[in-house]
Amino acid sequence: SSAAGIAKNIAASLRRLRISCIPLYQLHWPDPQSPLEETFTALAHAQQQGKIKHIGVSNFPLPLLQQAPRLARIESLQIAFNLLSREPELEIFPWCATNQISVLAHTALARGALSEKRAHSSAVDFNDTRNVSPYFSAEAAPVRRALLSALGSISSKNGHPSSSVALRWILDDARVTSALVGVRNNSQLNQNLTSLGWKLTPAERQSLSEISAQSPPRSEEHTSELQSHHD
Repeated sequence: SSAAGIAKNIAASLRRLRISCIPLYQLHWPDPQSPLEETFTALAHAQQQGKIKHIGVSNFPLPLLQQAPRLARIESLQIAFNLLSREPELEIFPWCATNQISVLAHTALARGALSEKRAHSSAVDFNDTRNVSPYFSAEAAPVRRALLSALGSISSKNGHPSSSVALRWILDDARVTSALVGVRNNSQLNQNLTSLGWKLTPAERQSLSEISAQSPPRSEEHTSELQSHHD
């Protein structure tokens, strides 16, 4: 995220996307090797040139978020938020609301831990970074199983897939602008799309929130996990 890196990457994105201005340009991860002021000065310069319209950040902790506004206007924060990861509610959400910054909830299905597939299978055996993911840890297993059971119960009543119920819990949160999910095929895409056009009842939302509140606290996401994959 050096000034030279920002300029090079924006030019490459414009070329690949075949557009003249990127609507929202987000820093995927804080770069400890580049001073924050240099990064945001470069982004503000690109904005003045008309190459990007809005600036956003991703996976920034609160101390860095608090520094960013004095350097450039930040429009969005992309951060992990789901039924197994609610840490942003404590400080991040209130700060974003005060500063009118949109929240994009990534890892909305907890890397698949809350997906329709997991609702019908208890087996967890991966050959990638999910093996060290807190979402699939033994510590989180009791809450994960309880959530999958509750999601399945709501799914049976309203006819929506368990995964769309988990997404609906996020979308019903007024503090969240959008939920980001990954898909491998059309079937998963169609399941995710069924989360639109309806809402959980207050009782259903409360039930999921109460179970979710029992999730073991996690001070931060695993860096390698976040950098490699978002579901």
